[in-house]
Amino acid sequence: MKLWQRYLSRQLLTTFCFLLICLFAVYILLDLSVNGVRFLGRGNAAPVQLLLYYLRSFSAHLELFIPLSFLLTTLKVLLDLNRHLELVALQTAGLSSKKLLFPFFALAALLSLVCYANSEWVAPYAMTATKTFRASYSKHKKKARRESLQFLSLADGSELVYQEYDASSNALFDVFWIRSPSDIWHIKQLAISSSPPIGHAADHLVRTQEPVAKLHDSEKSMILSPL
Repeated sequence: MKLWQRYLSRQLLTTFCFLLICLFAVYILLDLSVNGVRFLGRGNAAPVQLLLYYLRSFSAHLELFIPLSFLLTTLKVLLDLNRHLELVALQTAGLSSKKLLFPFFALAALLSLVCYANSEWVAPYAMTATKTFRASYSKHKKKARRESLQFLSLADGSELVYQEYDASSNALFDVFWIRSPSDIWHIKQLAISSSPPIGHAADHLVRTQEPVAKLHDSEKSMILSPL
């Protein structure tokens, strides 16, 4: 490798590495400004976990860091060569523009291979790991989704209100049989495959003279009128 090639390659590599580290440092600072309270709070992520998290984040976003760093590197090196008249001197020495730009294309090809290898073998795992880490330290935990209540009218004018239906056993769970505002049955499981339906673990609630409903009776099983 000739002297000018070694000089240009050294300039490209040192500038690229410096800008890449600076961009990643800015990313870490911005991410910590948003998630630092969750990550650095008392009893939260350990330093080793944070280090692994940001290394994986670097791999997950490498296709953004590398092109931007290479673009800024190219601009800086070319501007420096032009400002110090080194570009003119090299061209005066008989070097064509193609030869002068060869180190730039060589570095671009090498970085393309690095990005391809990272996206194929490292980035998928890194993205999954970072998402898992963020979810484990999420500020707002997702609440379990509640199933909506279902209503069913019976032939005698009463209503069934149930929480869940199991198709395999053909049964309703957590059922309220509302015969009237003053007469309500609560049934843990109601088998509707039989005729008439049979309920298990049934509690009978009736309204007394007091303005509250009291448990009147409990049964292990009961039989409902036909649906």
